[in-house]
Amino acid sequence: MLTEGRGVNVVYDGVGKDTFEMDFKLLMRKGTLVSVGNASGAVLPFSPLKLMAKNLKLVRPSYVTVFVSGLKYNL
Repeated sequence: MLTEGRGVNVVYDGVGKDTFEMDFKLLMRKGTLVSVGNASGAVLPFSPLKLMAKNLKLVRPSYVTVFVSGLKYNL
């Protein structure tokens, strides 16, 4: 196995609804799920307790926010 059963540190998911549940299985304990798209549709609402089993982090960055912040701070 590629990770010897431990899972991966980070999953970058640009698909959304169709792969969201599988992302949790791929992540290792204290892993991070970065949701960057929804090509298959928006992810359905879920309980934050879902993150607790493996102490996971979920982030949904916005390129618009980064761009506007960059202008504000002259980056």
